[in-house]
Amino acid sequence: MSDTDRIIIKFEKPGLKAHGIFKKGREGLRHLKPLIVLIHGGGCNASYFDNDFHSVPKAFNELGFNVLSINRVGYAHNPLPESASPVLDSIPLYSALIKKSYEEHSNGKNGIVLVGHSLGAVTSLSIAAFEGEKLPLLGVSALGIIPTKDHPTGLAEMLKADPENPRFIVEASPEAIEAFMGPPSVIDPSILVHPTMPLIFEPGLKSELLEWWDSAWYNRFVHEVAPGVRVPLQFLAAEYELGWKGIKEGQPIFDHAAGLFTNTPKLDARLLPGGGHNFEFSRNASFLQKAREEFVNGLISSPPKTAHDPAAFNEIPLLDFALANDITTKPKFLESLRRAVVNVGFLYIKNTPVSIAIQETLIKKGIERFDLPLEEKLKIEMANSKHFLGYARLGTEITAMKPDYREQFDFATEVPAPRPDEPVWQNLRGPNQWPEESVIPGFRVAVENYMNEIQNLALSFSRLIAEALDMDPTSFDKFFDIPQHNKLKLSGNWIKAPPIPGTLVINIGRSLQALTKGVCTATTHRVNLSPENYISEDGTPLGPRYSFPVFQGVKTDGKDNSLEIPQHIKYLVKDEKVRSEAEATFDKMFNGGESVREAIFISRITSHQDVGARWYPDLLAKALEEQGKFKAGA
Repeated sequence: MSDTDRIIIKFEKPGLKAHGIFKKGREGLRHLKPLIVLIHGGGCNASYFDNDFHSVPKAFNELGFNVLSINRVGYAHNPLPESASPVLDSIPLYSALIKKSYEEHSNGKNGIVLVGHSLGAVTSLSIAAFEGEKLPLLGVSALGIIPTKDHPTGLAEMLKADPENPRFIVEASPEAIEAFMGPPSVIDPSILVHPTMPLIFEPGLKSELLEWWDSAWYNRFVHEVAPGVRVPLQFLAAEYELGWKGIKEGQPIFDHAAGLFTNTPKLDARLLPGGGHNFEFSRNASFLQKAREEFVNGLISSPPKTAHDPAAFNEIPLLDFALANDITTKPKFLESLRRAVVNVGFLYIKNTPVSIAIQETLIKKGIERFDLPLEEKLKIEMANSKHFLGYARLGTEITAMKPDYREQFDFATEVPAPRPDEPVWQNLRGPNQWPEESVIPGFRVAVENYMNEIQNLALSFSRLIAEALDMDPTSFDKFFDIPQHNKLKLSGNWIKAPPIPGTLVINIGRSLQALTKGVCTATTHRVNLSPENYISEDGTPLGPRYSFPVFQGVKTDGKDNSLEIPQHIKYLVKDEKVRSEAEATFDKMFNGGESVREAIFISRITSHQDVGARWYPDLLAKALEEQGKFKAGA
């Protein structure tokens, strides 16, 4: 970047002086984007964000954002503050500096987003709370600041010692490095010996730490700053923060802090895995930058949906399962998984433990099954099974009171038929109907091998979803039978998810949406019958299309249906209607008792009326009578 694109902007008030480094965003875009303001923490300067091994300004500049990096009072050759409370007294100074930069050097339009770290996060939040009406703030991203009354024992006394020296130095001992950056497993060791490190970190100000640790600041934060933030907020902390070592220890502390922001219209609160307090120096620094960019982009008026907008369902995320098996890459996988299940509800996944050979065998045998004459298919017609398993002809399944024009074979986890004295809804499970081995040799083995491998993947994947939502990995286990009861559908239809060799498509269903109170997105996956999906551009038929989905069953008769979802995860549900509907669905599914399970069974009867007519005629007649009344009253 040339010197003409780097402008030093100074501002001072009596006893306080600071300056900012302004860098222009990409030409052609910056007139459309808000100004990003970076505010560093204690014991460092603005180069914390902008140095030889990573540059937050550069990342935002390339996206078109103008960036102002503030060097706070007492740092980067700014004189020592004369105030005994420099954190609080500097707020109006920084507000005026930001306003000057915005009006004179940025475009004076499109708003401002504050990004702060540590004491810089306190500053950012305080500007929003106390100076928000003076600035066109769009939002605040704050990392690494947790209000607490419990501060490191003896540290305050150490700071008060040697009153003639206004600064303190943290020696780069292994203990200090781990305290500020996390354990060795999450640190990039090359950064620790990088020659620019002495330029980034400098002796800290005793006065600002003593001020922050005073009980008055805790009360101010709780009662004035947090409730005073009335713009969208991204509130972040690291897995290994100054106040905890690991997510299990830190989560309740973090949740309490996030819950203080009662007046923000939008809260993105989360712990970032795989890093310490100085997260920018971790192996996973790119996750932090991506999270910030997503937050900032979400504050900008959304353009019309395009083919690249995942919310338009034209682009499905692709995840690499192998990343989940490596401790260094698992955080990246979990972050991507969270975005996929929360924002999209569909995803591709590659490098799964499901054998490619077993997948290919299933596809081969499944297509052979569809190619059989109708009389062979009808030997295992679903109407022959009181458990709704077997072959369904075109138009025999009813969905939303309309025929579904597809043929399919349903197979499920093999279990014995329920006893005659058990509730009728138990008949949703039972033995499969299998074609004779001589008709398609190896078909049953192919299906059962695939179901077994999918069962293992389903369990591990449900645990990864729990981890992605910052929950205990086994949180969902109690909602599955042992063994799990899953259903495989061999369908002669096609969902608009272009096949990617070596991948599986995963769709989030309503059960998971209900379990997570709307956090996970259940996406409708209807068949797309548009001609372009079956005919090429030159008019040549593309041939038959097939989908072989497995539906992971959940049990609704467990004794413990409680599920503790972290508060900051609940905040991810922005649509109150979605939240309330999901909670209502949860209550119906898991707390509704026998009546709900019977309702599910009745729904299956009305969907497969040939099964109902043969095995449950009285129930079917009653159900159809109720449907008729519903239609008449609609």
